[in-house]
Amino acid sequence: RKQREQKEAEIVRLKEEHRKRLDEEKALKRELQLNEKYQLYLTNVVEGGSDDYHEIQDLLSRYKSLKDINQDLADAQRKHEQDNEDKRLEFANFKKERQNEMLNQNNDIAKLQKKLEGHERETMGLLNDVDSTIRGTSDKTLELGQILRSVQNLLERFEKQVHSHAKHKQDHPRRAEKATSGGKSAEEIESDGNNAVLSLDEICMYMLDYKDIVDEWLEECAEAKRKERGAAFRAGEDS
Repeated sequence: RKQREQKEAEIVRLKEEHRKRLDEEKALKRELQLNEKYQLYLTNVVEGGSDDYHEIQDLLSRYKSLKDINQDLADAQRKHEQDNEDKRLEFANFKKERQNEMLNQNNDIAKLQKKLEGHERETMGLLNDVDSTIRGTSDKTLELGQILRSVQNLLERFEKQVHSHAKHKQDHPRRAEKATSGGKSAEEIESDGNNAVLSLDEICMYMLDYKDIVDEWLEECAEAKRKERGAAFRAGEDS
């Protein structure tokens, strides 16, 4: 009985396999019928076409070559489009960063300019009252000395930034500590004040020079980007 069940199971399996084979045969026949019209079309093209194609395989090979070339061109176009998009985003980010940097630097320059103007006004006000307020008034003398020292320190910082601190110290041998020493006459204090005004003028020139350098650098960066974008655009047109 066990053998009988195995045989019956084998018969069921073979019938199922036979059915699948019949289905596959029907599918292949349908596919063959569908492809017969393409076979007939290609035969007519070869027979009625030019002498370039003697066999259907020649025509199919030409079609495959053109298809591959078209795919290569499409891939190259997509790559160039992606490259252009990447460059556009990169330039937009660069432009935004430079604008933010320029804005921050302009704000810093405006703050420094305002602070400088405030020191100038304060120094000029003290110079106008120097004869009546400094003589015999140690507090006012100390206050003026602190202001003059601040101006001198600010000037020295600018000189260090432009790598010419030693030269300027030789050209202008002023010292901040002299402004704080006691026992100075009104003429000496007035001379210190005049030196502070000269120092403030020098600081103003440093700041203006710095702003010019920053503007020139930003313009060079923008010009370089414009040239790069123009080169990329020409490269895209050549491709």
